Order: sequence, then structure tokens, then C-alpha cells
Amino acid sequence: MLPAVLLSAVLLPAVVPASGSGSRTVTVGTATSTFQVQTGSSISPRRGPVGTTVAVTGEGFATGQGGSQILFGNESVGGAPVGPSGSVSTSFKVPPLPGGSYSVKVGDTTPVDFILTSSFSVGTSSGPPGTTVTLSGSGFAANTSVG
Repeated sequence: MLPAVLLSAVLLPAVVPASGSGSRTVTVGTATSTFQVQTGSSISPRRGPVGTTVAVTGEGFATGQGGSQILFGNESVGGAPVGPSGSVSTSFKVPPLPGGSYSVKVGDTTPVDFILTSSFSVGTSSGPPGTTVTLSGSGFAANTSVG
């Protein structure tokens, strides 16, 4: 009969602390491994008309870098100051662009889609024939016909 050998694995749950992106060394006893901290961001809401206030949050940004540029499509809509823990929290207003899908990118994060909806209002809701009616709108492509 062979002697029994007890083999065991250890599962140690760990939470990645708030920090900037990059490679981190993890050490348990004399064993080491690496872990890659990545940047990530989210927006809310993810759809709305021109002028919508969009909240931006993110984690994993390099501390001390000052801020990360926010792009709505190809247009800069501001910056996100990076806090001491590598997080960002700010907001911006959706710029006057035609309706459609636009990517929102914070620094070097993966873009998140925002759906820009079209909207309009009628200045006068009723009147006799011949009443002049003013239409106001946003999110329409240039030269969109009104009918």
C-alpha cells in the first residue's frame, strides 16, 4: 500500500483595491502572480434628446493624471477629474447633433453607446385657420423636411 499524500488547494477571495490601471503583483507566501487592473466607465441615461444631462462614472484611472477627456462621438464634451482612488464622477450635456447612435468614451476606456433621440414641440397648441405655428426641435439632420 502506498502512503496517502494530501494535496490541497487554497481559495483566497480578494477584492482589488481602488487604484489606477496597470499591472499589479499578487503575493501569497512565496508565490507571486500578476493581475491587470483595467479602466472602466458607465453612463446614465443611455438615451435621450439634445441637452440631456448624462452622468459619467468610472474606475481604474491613473491617479495624478489630472483628468480624462470625455468624447461624445468625435466631439469633446468635457473632462472627468480623477480622484485619489482612481475614480471619476462627473456629467455633461448632450450636444446639438442629429439623432442616432453615438459612442461615449472616457479617457482610454471602452466606448459606451448613447442613443440621441429627436424631439420637437409646437409653440401654439390650438387656433383658427391661418394661425402661425412655431415648431422647435432638436436631434434632426440638416435639411430635414417638415410636413
